[in-house]
Amino acid sequence: MNEQNNLSFTKLLLLIFIPSLVSTALYVTIGTYWQGVPSICLFLIVFAFTLLPFELGVVLYANKKQSGKSGLNIAFTDYQKPKRWKTLLWGFVLFGFAGIISFTLGEIENKLTSGLSLRLFSELGEYFNWNNFELIKQYPKEILIFTSVLYIVTNAFVFPVAEEIYFRGYLTNNLQKQGLFVPVVVSVLFSLYHLWLPFNNVFRITVFTVAYVITYKKKDIGIAIVFHCLCNLFSSVSFIVSVFS
Repeated sequence: MNEQNNLSFTKLLLLIFIPSLVSTALYVTIGTYWQGVPSICLFLIVFAFTLLPFELGVVLYANKKQSGKSGLNIAFTDYQKPKRWKTLLWGFVLFGFAGIISFTLGEIENKLTSGLSLRLFSELGEYFNWNNFELIKQYPKEILIFTSVLYIVTNAFVFPVAEEIYFRGYLTNNLQKQGLFVPVVVSVLFSLYHLWLPFNNVFRITVFTVAYVITYKKKDIGIAIVFHCLCNLFSSVSFIVSVFS
């Protein structure tokens, strides 16, 4: 393990929830007063300029502080480079597992939280409901195309890669306490950090904990990256199909 592990649990919580809280608050505030694009498009733009640079900035700063050089190496110190086919295989197997959990446990959770979801959007406004496709379809076609392209690029590739570098790389490798405690706790906190998607935590915690325990045991961060990208790609494509159907 990294001999310079220096993140306390308190610092871990601050590094996860402060930027998420600020970004989510900014997203909701802007969306309350300006709705020129679908809320999911606004979310992608806000987070691309807030949460993304913060997470990568923390890693770059920590790397420079430790080694004197800019880079992301500090996020990969405890990981190896196994054969790519094994990484891809594990990623797809875990994606299949997530699909099974989604249609079982996920559906049960959706039914149990449907009342809370309705109450939330009645308070915030239907604008923030990403599943209100009738509202989303009212935007001009050019905006919907822009939103779809942005969603694929950021949600399916940029954001998950950055989050894995931050969570499964830097935060996991540099937490003071190590062992299986780390991937489990970081996975739970990673799910709760999605303040803009406050439901489905049971589903997220289940699938991501399994994925990240395997990632941790195999010492292959590529498994987490492939798995996360596949999950987000599926949700992005599902969104686009629903919008243009």
